[in-house]
Amino acid sequence: MCRFTKTRRGTGDDLCDMVNQRLFPYLAGFKQRATGPQTIEYKIGEVFSEIKNKVQSGYNLRDVIDRVDELRFRSQAEKHELSHLYEAKIKNMGNAGRNGGEYYTPRPLTHEVVGTDFVPDVKKVGNQVLPLWLANSLQPSIAFSFRTVQHPVGRVVLLEIPAATGAPVAFNGVQYVRIGSATPKLTEYPDRYQQLIERL
Repeated sequence: MCRFTKTRRGTGDDLCDMVNQRLFPYLAGFKQRATGPQTIEYKIGEVFSEIKNKVQSGYNLRDVIDRVDELRFRSQAEKHELSHLYEAKIKNMGNAGRNGGEYYTPRPLTHEVVGTDFVPDVKKVGNQVLPLWLANSLQPSIAFSFRTVQHPVGRVVLLEIPAATGAPVAFNGVQYVRIGSATPKLTEYPDRYQQLIERL
């Protein structure tokens, strides 16, 4: 396993090289070494086959590692806090006009179904319930709906979104397109935009 111990604290190019050339490839290799696609090893390998280290400075990367090393996510409450922080970061980036689609749950993790106590009509964004907030954030208005289904692992909430008609749907004034697991801005792909307009 690739690791910098407290006695060998990489900070500059050596740390970036270790992460980019040794750690990520090592973790990506879990996919080939896994006994099957349902194992945690396979999922780890799949995740690290898709992502890249975006922190270019080894000094900044060391600060990130030190901060993450202080976090503890052992209890269910701590894991819930991590999930909340992740979702809040995406929301804040979207509110700041940045491309939150660059930060998404890797596809292998979305294959796992877990139960939830989430109730859309109770969840609030600011002083609005989630469905109203979402409806106000979409242009043109679409007839989306939340649906609750029972699954062997527990209660599951689905968000059903109809196909666009007439014009692409924008979220807070920005149109996005699904490409694999990512959702970049539609304006960054003029060819796809033109194809979509022709189909609508």
